[in-house]
Amino acid sequence: MPQSIFPAVKKSAWQRLLQLWHGNGSFRGFLEFAAIGAVVVAFLHGSNFGVLKWVGSAVGSKIASAVTSKGWTARPPMLSDVMFDGSYFAARPEPLHSKLTFATIAIQARQSGEVERLLAGTDANDPSVQLVKGTAALMSPDPRSYSAGLELLRQAARQGEAKAMAILGLAMILGHGGQDQNAELGRQYLQQAIDAGDARAAHVLAAGYFTGWAGRVDPVAGAGLMRRAAERGDTDSMFQYAIMLVRGLGVTKSAVEGEAWLLRAAERGHAGAQSEFGLARLIDFNRQLTTDAGPAITWLSRAAEQNEPDAMFALGMFYTSIKPSTSYSNPVRGTGLLETCSRQTLDSRCTFAYATMLENGHGTAIDLVRAHAFYRLSNDVKDTSEGRKRLADLEKQLSGGDLAKARHLAQEVRERYMAGTRRPVLGNYAPVPTPLDGH
Repeated sequence: MPQSIFPAVKKSAWQRLLQLWHGNGSFRGFLEFAAIGAVVVAFLHGSNFGVLKWVGSAVGSKIASAVTSKGWTARPPMLSDVMFDGSYFAARPEPLHSKLTFATIAIQARQSGEVERLLAGTDANDPSVQLVKGTAALMSPDPRSYSAGLELLRQAARQGEAKAMAILGLAMILGHGGQDQNAELGRQYLQQAIDAGDARAAHVLAAGYFTGWAGRVDPVAGAGLMRRAAERGDTDSMFQYAIMLVRGLGVTKSAVEGEAWLLRAAERGHAGAQSEFGLARLIDFNRQLTTDAGPAITWLSRAAEQNEPDAMFALGMFYTSIKPSTSYSNPVRGTGLLETCSRQTLDSRCTFAYATMLENGHGTAIDLVRAHAFYRLSNDVKDTSEGRKRLADLEKQLSGGDLAKARHLAQEVRERYMAGTRRPVLGNYAPVPTPLDGH
């Protein structure tokens, strides 16, 4: 039956937020997105949190709390899931190394037509050259080019090129370019790539066994492959394997081992793992198991530097809502994080929270025009009754000219975000290696 998510013990606004954040994934999962407004308003106006109700249970182990909202999506795989980058060819001699690197940049920039020029003068039978040329050909809308690309990848695979095997595997499963789908052959190619040491192939096939696109649902096989990929240093796989251990997906449930894998991924720079590990440390602080929030702040800050929205939002709310008497209180820094998160990710939690800070002058000057703009951005991503109410209230206070400014600002932020997420064109990479053409 419905029960208060807050116990009778008096807690700070931050402690209450953290409970809402982790309670059955309600806050982070947007199952009750309007709660954001109530929580943020309560921070700034001292509202009674007892009126907020939620159907849920107490938070479990700290790591389980941090990661159980993460899960598999059923999307089909993409070639980019096993794609190589320029570092893949680090062991190749010059000038071949540079040519392969810049040709790879051209593929990433969707300038596949440049690949032939950049690889001029290279050995057509070299498996790395076949890999790059074959991959570029798969980007062509022409079925003949796509078919020729598959043949180049087969030639590279026969010479033991693991990435060619992995890309061929996904190409067979996806069936693009007028080719028939062949899931069984695709799995065989992926398995060959795995046996040849390709960690990303193991990660992708593991996901396929969890979601079913690989032809069958087999969590045990999926978990085994994910561990293989994790042991080979793939940080995404470390992160996902940690989740499997915490939730008991295809493996014996073990929060302790899951935390160890989560820490490995975090130490190797995985933003999601850093965020979750930081949130777990923050739960320790929230439960008064420690008086030192430093480790939580360190991990969340590392994730925030990579524009990880969960970390930016949590850290922003922590700084703006913790008791002013503590050494951690820093509303200006917190509001700045929420603004950065809003502009860099358009995360609807960040935009809503930042708008509330602007509306109430918490950590920043009151600015109703900007508040309206960021409420609009939040509601464009996730339409809520609370968001509509905030917008309606501000529209009663703003002039027609101010509303026009707010709409213009929202559009400007949106366009800058979209421009930042577009793939770069080859011309953005300098210098384009024209001198290599003569080698």
